[in-house]
This record gives sequence, C-alpha cells and structure tokens, in this order.
Amino acid sequence: MTHQRRLFVSYARADELLALRFCALLGAAGQDVWLDLTHLRSSPDWWNEVRRAIDQSAGVLFLVSNESSRSLSCSRELTHAAARGKPIVPIKTE
Repeated sequence: MTHQRRLFVSYARADELLALRFCALLGAAGQDVWLDLTHLRSSPDWWNEVRRAIDQSAGVLFLVSNESSRSLSCSRELTHAAARGKPIVPIKTE
C-alpha cells in the first residue's frame, strides 16, 4: 500500500527530540508522517524498511542541522529519495 500523503522525516539522532516535536505538530495538523522512532520495527532488515518508507512517501522532510549534514544515515536516505524522484524539503533547525 502506498501512502500518497505521508512524509518521511530525515534527521540526525542528536536532533531526536526536535524531530519528535516536529512530527507531533504535523500530526496534530492532520499530516501523516513516517519517523523511524515511531514506525521502524526492530529488525536486522531496518535499511529495507527505511527504503520502503521513502518509496511509499510523497516526499522527504530533511531537518537540517550541523549533525544531520554530517550523518551517513541522512545522506543515504536523501540519496535514495533523490534516486526515486521524491521531493526533498530542507528545514533548517539552527
């Protein structure tokens, strides 16, 4: 099943509290968001779950911070999203 309105949120682990607050605000406004903290099941196959979530999302919100700019995980998520033609919306957090 695809989630045409769902947005995938990419962030650095150091920005976890900010990401949770951001997603809570979006959720309260009726936006469906995918955040690893709330959607990712503990699994050795976690990267495939993340890729699938990006594939099924309308786009990616990237919480830009010094940490996320250096994050290998964020880089992989953004690279995958770009390869799939997903819009990426950067949101500067600092």
